[in-house]
Amino acid sequence: MEFVDKYKEYVSYREDKWLLMLDKVDNFIILNKRLPLLSINTEKKIAIWIDTQIRKYKKKNDIMKNKYFYDKWSEFTQKHKKYFCTGDEMWNIMFDETKKYIESNNKRPPRSSKDDKIKKLGKWVHNQQNYHKKNKFPIDEKNRYEKWDNFRKQYPNLFP
Repeated sequence: MEFVDKYKEYVSYREDKWLLMLDKVDNFIILNKRLPLLSINTEKKIAIWIDTQIRKYKKKNDIMKNKYFYDKWSEFTQKHKKYFCTGDEMWNIMFDETKKYIESNNKRPPRSSKDDKIKKLGKWVHNQQNYHKKNKFPIDEKNRYEKWDNFRKQYPNLFP
């Protein structure tokens, strides 16, 4: 908030409010290690605000026309990149984590693990197997299908 303090006379109430909300979202993510959810009433306002900023950022309209706020949002999403990934980026992150797990443990991550991270990987692997078996990878995700297929072939004992 040093920017607001330093340039108080130049910052409008709306811009000040935007910076305060960004700070609130930042604190929320740090504290909860996730984005706020629309389904939780106490988080709904923040979740809607984030969705709105994402749309404004993509279109470079409203407050995002201002380079300072555009850059501020860019920095913020980079800081919390794992929460602002595209579908492809998220798929690749999960793929890489699964690959590391299998290389280290020589087994698939179990869906029943007590460790939430491993359990999540196990569920993800299960879903990928189902998509692959039923050939249900979306058409535009052909590279995912091929990447998963090649990976499976490297570990035939784990993916019969």
